[in-house]
Parts: sequence; structure tokens; C-alpha cells
Amino acid sequence: MKHLGLTHIILSGLVVWAVPFLVSMPFFDRGGNLLIDIFAFKTLMILVSSLIGLWLLARFLGKSQTKQHHTGLAIGLIWLGINWVLDFLILLPLQGIGPQEYFLATGLRYLHIPFAGFFMGLALHSHAKEVEVSGRTAR
Repeated sequence: MKHLGLTHIILSGLVVWAVPFLVSMPFFDRGGNLLIDIFAFKTLMILVSSLIGLWLLARFLGKSQTKQHHTGLAIGLIWLGINWVLDFLILLPLQGIGPQEYFLATGLRYLHIPFAGFFMGLALHSHAKEVEVSGRTAR
């Protein structure tokens, strides 16, 4: 993972958090009240964060030469930590909620990040091994 650049991974983790945060802003009034249905909002946030996160993850794992599943899991755990820290610093005070309510309402949903990293990496790793065994050239 070192050759992928830890700084770049951390900066990308900040982007994974910031893009949904910025996209969410028009859905709140000045008083902090949600202007659309909560379930529609949470669905939109999951879609936006998945889109940006999976795209960045694919770019990183495409550059990784070996053990992409380990790299994907490591990146996912770093991004998970970044998301939780930024939420604790920014969202919890804005929403006026405690840690337990946060984890039940939002925080646990971020666990998909390391899962996606691991399984995307596993698929790439398995494909590379299959190509190696068959003697074909990987694209």
C-alpha cells in the first residue's frame, strides 16, 4: 500500500466524506431541518458516497500489483476512520445527537466501505491469479 501513497489515500478519504456532505447541503433549510423525506435523503447519501468511494477505490486497486484484497481492506478501514472522525467533529454537533444515536442512524452504514474495499480487491486478486494460471496477459 505504501507505493499507492498514504497521503493520497487520506486525501481521497476526505473527498469520500466531503462530496456527500456538500451534496446534502441543499436538502436542509437554514434552521437545519431536512426538506425531503429522511429515507429518500439517506438513500441519496448512500448512492452518492458509494459512487465516489467505489470509483476512487477502483482507481487505487487498479494500481495495486499484489494482494489487492489486503490493500482494499486497508484503504476501506482508513476511509471508515476518516468518515467517523469527521462525523464526530462536524455532524454530531450540527445534528445535536450523541454517539449511540449516531451509530444506529448513520455510523454503522459506513461499514460497507471496508467490505467493498476487501471484496473489490478480492475480485481483482482472484482475476489476476486466474490470468497468471492460464498464461493470458492481464489488461
